[in-house]
Amino acid sequence: MHMPKSNPSLLEEPLRALVEKIEGPFQAFVEQTVERLVQDHFANWPKPDPQYTLSEVAELLAVDISTIYSYLKKPVGHLHRLPFVQCTDTPRGKRIRLSDILVWQQHNSSDALSKAKQEEVEQKVAAMGARRRARRGGTSTLA
Repeated sequence: MHMPKSNPSLLEEPLRALVEKIEGPFQAFVEQTVERLVQDHFANWPKPDPQYTLSEVAELLAVDISTIYSYLKKPVGHLHRLPFVQCTDTPRGKRIRLSDILVWQQHNSSDALSKAKQEEVEQKVAAMGARRRARRGGTSTLA
């Protein structure tokens, strides 16, 4: 038995219509899936831990810089000691990690910031990060 050859033009139009019909929703599905996978992937990466100068920390905590110096001089293990990173051999080379500031705030319950004050600190941190990115000419969301 001889099968007739199918005419490409007969299949072409229905296939084109089918592709057009599913192309939009399929593309949206693929984009959403890829976006979710990328977010899940980066959610597991370590977050950046920016370091701040002593004057920036004083600004963040709304205290005088001499108060910050006194917190740095406390003995290791003292409740009010604020850990720092020595970046150079000069006093100006001391930096304090954001994670250390946040932990320090939690440990000092008598000095703990109110929720409004905590939000103010978070806004200042975001503003400082934006200023740093602007100085560096970058647009990264990692501060």
